[in-house]
Amino acid sequence: MEGFVVQIILESETYTGGGGIDDGNPAILFDDAGDDSQTFNVGKEDEDDLNQDIITVGGTGILVENNSFIGVGTEDASDDGATAVFTFDLTTNATTAFDATLNLELAKRAKGSVTGTVSVTGYPDTPFSYAATSTENGGSAPAIDFEFASTISLVSGTPLTVTITLDEMLTEGNTTNPIFRLAKVTIEKDGNTNTPTQNTWLDVDNSITNIQLSTTCTDCSVTTVANPDAADAEATNVTKWTIGSTSGSGNKSLGFNFNEGEGVTLADYANLIVTVRLYWPSFNDISNFDSSERIRFYLSDGNASQQIQGNFVESNEADWHTMVFDFTGTPAGAALTSDIISGEIRFDR
Repeated sequence: MEGFVVQIILESETYTGGGGIDDGNPAILFDDAGDDSQTFNVGKEDEDDLNQDIITVGGTGILVENNSFIGVGTEDASDDGATAVFTFDLTTNATTAFDATLNLELAKRAKGSVTGTVSVTGYPDTPFSYAATSTENGGSAPAIDFEFASTISLVSGTPLTVTITLDEMLTEGNTTNPIFRLAKVTIEKDGNTNTPTQNTWLDVDNSITNIQLSTTCTDCSVTTVANPDAADAEATNVTKWTIGSTSGSGNKSLGFNFNEGEGVTLADYANLIVTVRLYWPSFNDISNFDSSERIRFYLSDGNASQQIQGNFVESNEADWHTMVFDFTGTPAGAALTSDIISGEIRFDR
């Protein structure tokens, strides 16, 4: 019998990616041999990194462009009906994945206001809303430095699609045609690539809700993010466990407590099998663990705990791994005498 299923996705900053697709979107390429911060221009010239192919104008909007930006405006200064979607891909020639921040240089007419969202494949959307900054007509407000809320991960063969959606542009009484524009795209690589950050996402199935998660290791955190596994239709959001690159040596643990009535009964524990689904593309990229590369799964009744150890086998290296922790045999640890109320996932060093 399966008491519950835990899905873990562990992602290193330094895994080797592959299997990317060509979706036909205009793309910019971060050169791994270049600077940690690289800026890409947007405009209508052939030498620009992104041209007018990135934008689809909707409503009453019209394309507005020059050598330094692409945007949307209106023929009528009083028209509030312009919308637009900017779409392009971020790629890299880096065969080792790296984390980076995505920054966009946006701008608008000073007296107008705009609202919309920025989306990146596999990450939660980041909304934007910029109010009128002046009562005077004409001209542009100072450049808007927009930073995407999530740190993105780039690797060769796995492009990320960026979508900037302008939902509304209001003239706010402007007598000069309103404009919303994109001028530059900047990718800033995280320079700390020697000791990778480890990320783990959990999706607990089998009708267990509101599980309480915690982590006590140095430079570790637990947050809720969009499920990075797009094929998993059952879980839109998952819990992400991050082990920071400065976490040092020693055990790395993620603890969990079941709410009353949602744990595993002592009777069911005798037949319990726990399945862990793990995303770990390359064992060679893991520097926080010893040569045993092991994971332990603990369960406790509040007084005693038992655990099953699983060892990663490098000959089975692949993007996805499924590990089975069978508690029906002889788990290590003192015998449990009451229902399971807590547990722990531990990576040992």
